[in-house]
Parts: sequence; structure tokens; C-alpha cells
Amino acid sequence: MIDSLIHGIVLNAKAKTGANEEFLAWTFAGAVLSVIAVIFFSLAAYVWLAGLYGGAVAGLVVGGIHLAMAAVVVARCIAVRRRNRQFAQAQIDLAAKQPGWLVDPGYVAMGVEIVKIIGVRNLVPLAAAAGLLAAGWGATRGKPAVGRSH
Repeated sequence: MIDSLIHGIVLNAKAKTGANEEFLAWTFAGAVLSVIAVIFFSLAAYVWLAGLYGGAVAGLVVGGIHLAMAAVVVARCIAVRRRNRQFAQAQIDLAAKQPGWLVDPGYVAMGVEIVKIIGVRNLVPLAAAAGLLAAGWGATRGKPAVGRSH
């Protein structure tokens, strides 16, 4: 019961935020790769381009490359987030379609109290009679009515 409660909370959080382990991993990877790229690639590219075209052009080119890399990471994060939200919402919708009263603790407790009041020994003949009535009703439902042609 606690597991289903925690699962429901996690699904609601995913549906609202779109975040999960993969989203966080991609965000962290993007941050780490961006820092590494800023430190090493920027210095090497800037020094090389500054020697060829001057400091201003080198700064613009290196900045543009970093902007493109950041755009790819942001695009991937948005795609993962959107997919996670859709998946979580689909699971929530599926869970909403399933009858919750079958496992509702209130109904289970009510059933246990009814069994205590009636008693198990008194309940067995009642259940057998209900089963016979249901079987008889099901057998008569399958037969066509008299005088009706198909």
C-alpha cells in the first residue's frame, strides 16, 4: 500500500515537472561537458583564432560554438522532459480507468466487519446460494425466447 502511494506521488511529480533520472543525468552531463568545453576548447580555439583573425573575431567564434553546444543540450533536455510528462500522464490516466474500489482499504475494512457480524459459518451457505442463483440466471440468459425467430 505504501509502495503504491509512493509510486503515485512519483508519477504525479513526473507528470507536473517531467523530471526523472534520465533528465537529471542529461542535465548533469550537459553541465559537466559545458564546463570542460569552456575551459579547454575555449582556450585552444581562442589562442588559435586570435593568431589568425584577431581577438574580437576569435571571441565571437568561440562564443558561437559554446552557444550551439548549449542549444543541443537544452533541446535534448526539453525532449526528455516532454516525453516523461506524456508517459507519466498516460500512466495516471490508465490508473484512473482501473477501479480503485477493489483495493480501497475502506472497502476492505467494511467487508471484514460485515464478515465478522454475519460470521464465516453463516456466510458460506449464503455464498453458495448466491452462486447457484447466478449460475441459474446465466443459464437462462443464453436461451432464446419462445416464439422469436432469429
